[in-house]
Amino acid sequence: MLREFRPLLRRVTNRPLIRECDLFRDDWLNTARNARPLPEREEQTGPDLALSSFLWRLSFRTMLSSLLRFGDRLSMAHSREVRLPFCDHRIAEFTFTLPPELLVGRGTVKRVLRLAIPGLVPEEIVHRAKQGFVPPQEQWLVGPLRDWVIALTDDAGTIAPFINLARIRSLATASEPVRRRDINVLWASANLLAWNRYAYAPMASSARYELAMSSPSLIKASVQD
Repeated sequence: MLREFRPLLRRVTNRPLIRECDLFRDDWLNTARNARPLPEREEQTGPDLALSSFLWRLSFRTMLSSLLRFGDRLSMAHSREVRLPFCDHRIAEFTFTLPPELLVGRGTVKRVLRLAIPGLVPEEIVHRAKQGFVPPQEQWLVGPLRDWVIALTDDAGTIAPFINLARIRSLATASEPVRRRDINVLWASANLLAWNRYAYAPMASSARYELAMSSPSLIKASVQD
């Protein structure tokens, strides 16, 4: 029953109507979800454990692993040595022992850190809102790169069996307000299709890739020799 009202609620709240998982074919998505077992953890419930359970999920199942992978690959691609001072198991273990009011107390995120650094960093940094490094994707995709994104949907090549290309193309050719509202999903679509066209497809068509897929033992033997 609730599922039927989701599109209406998203329109009223101006939230995106399309999720990133909607970009993929349902049959492939269900197979992929069951292919990789997630880390086991004893289920714990209760208001006192809600925050720690949510942080555990972000740390071990969703966001953190993706961010670490992106940081590692992007830094290597540009020959940069990136340090992550808070990515230390001792800090993580200590953080999970803290009470919720020190993590998000009084509606302030990272409260324990903000309480610890006054006098060490400028005051405006201590109290400023969280901000990320976001490219001007809305300006690019709604503006000068619109036709490029549409052209990417002409042929999905090797990843066509896995994605819902019709839905992606519908979004790419939608009206400007719709593209602005769903800009994050449009950005993800453009990245996926561009990666396939300019990186994966050329690699998959190379003789070395075909040899590796047909006989991995030959590649291993040649490397050892």
